[in-house]
Amino acid sequence: MTQPWTWKRILWPIGVLAVSASLSGVECQYEPVPDRRRGFSGDPCMAEDRCQSGLVCVQEANNKVCRPICTQGDPNACGGCGATSVCKLFPQDGGAGISACTPGAKEGEQCVAKPCAQCLTCGAEEAGDPPTCRRSCRGDIPPPPVGTAPPGDYSYCTYPDRAEIGGVRLANCCLFGQTCSSVTVDGGSQADLCFGPLPGEEFSTCRPNNTCNDSRMPCVAGTPEANIPNVCRLPIAGEVCASGARCATNHACIDEDKNSATPARCRLICSLEVEQCADCGEAQDCVPIENDAQRRGVCLPAVTEGGACGGGALCAQCLVCASKNNGPATCVRACNPPDAGPVSGACLQPVADGGTVDPGTCCPTGQECLAFTGGAGAACFPP
Repeated sequence: MTQPWTWKRILWPIGVLAVSASLSGVECQYEPVPDRRRGFSGDPCMAEDRCQSGLVCVQEANNKVCRPICTQGDPNACGGCGATSVCKLFPQDGGAGISACTPGAKEGEQCVAKPCAQCLTCGAEEAGDPPTCRRSCRGDIPPPPVGTAPPGDYSYCTYPDRAEIGGVRLANCCLFGQTCSSVTVDGGSQADLCFGPLPGEEFSTCRPNNTCNDSRMPCVAGTPEANIPNVCRLPIAGEVCASGARCATNHACIDEDKNSATPARCRLICSLEVEQCADCGEAQDCVPIENDAQRRGVCLPAVTEGGACGGGALCAQCLVCASKNNGPATCVRACNPPDAGPVSGACLQPVADGGTVDPGTCCPTGQECLAFTGGAGAACFPP
């Protein structure tokens, strides 16, 4: 029985001849292909090596590397080197040297041992502060009111736009959260520079993925339609926080009702000392923090003067919950009975706008100071 010819049977002799030819000493020739993965900016090089087109081999510190060629005094943005490099003249053997873009100190970095990148100026906001690289700004342009969108034309700003990393720029060429300050720079001249946080730092714009440089710091949502970006900052008094999480300075995250679904909130830390009972301000009271080793308190919402109290309701500031002649309990001022002698120092409870108090009893004018049953203190009541 014969088998039909197939393409495999046709090609088999050709394969045998090819193998036998290679075994008999026939060699293949090929042209070497240059490795195009080398010679880019930052890659090591030797004096005779070739860098990619537009780059040159220069000596940086202890190494030779490829760097982009630049022109001193280039009028283009940041001298043609970009916002993180500086155009530097490198000496060359037997020549006048060549200019190339080398990494410079970035915005916010110290510039004592390393020059600032193009378009940045080395300066310190306060005397004694270490100088850092900062962008120039327009001190003659006031910052816009909060929620006001800045102009779309920034042609007068010397630093390139930073929108690609989440930066929101103000009309004076500074970023959101920064201020424009006039400072003395090298040579004794004055310069207007932007000082303040950089994107991703506290009180600045969040990074594009709505995170902050400190992973423990939340990105607080802003109002995009009013050009208020998402900002990196710790929550302040009244804002929701994760139980036990960080709050802003002098704040604590407090779970006020562990038996309900009410979220924990940041509250301002206050003193439990009697003479500082007004630290929390209006409509708040200083309440001890449970199991706090430092014996601190936090300011919580409370009932103001004249409001109903009792049943767990707190009275604000230096007020006490009391009733007169078995009437309803209200928040009233603590006072100093006339027979107790003069008040030592100022009255604790602040005086209402336009109101006056009796310096002897600390009661508002027209009210009387009545002692509690049993003699444990006294409070002010209308007659």
